[in-house]
Amino acid sequence: MTTEVSEKILIIEDDNDIAFVLKTMIELDGYTAATAENGQVALDLIKSKGPFQLIFLDMQMPVMNGWIFAENFYKLYGHSVPIVVMTAAADSKQRAKEVEANDCLAKPFEIHEFQAMVQKYLPVKSV
Repeated sequence: MTTEVSEKILIIEDDNDIAFVLKTMIELDGYTAATAENGQVALDLIKSKGPFQLIFLDMQMPVMNGWIFAENFYKLYGHSVPIVVMTAAADSKQRAKEVEANDCLAKPFEIHEFQAMVQKYLPVKSV
């Protein structure tokens, strides 16, 4: 039995170190990943390289923050892609609710928590 993974994941995160680690973990698990340092870059990437099947969204970013990204994304694409908010805010669930996200990860989080969130929305298919 082999596993087939073709889903593309977008990580919107302005901390390059965090983005690199998350992208590396996703790719080691067999997914394809892209990163964007802010919401505007993410929207441009979605237009040129999309579609993506899962989005991890930081909230506090320069140029275009998570709130504005989510508003623009929903106007363009509706709620077609699950969004997981990643935030160090005291109430990560409230931040997720504010942008109508599907889920949240409170920073700092463990890699296994991140991987579990990926599996929740994009389970690996057995072939």
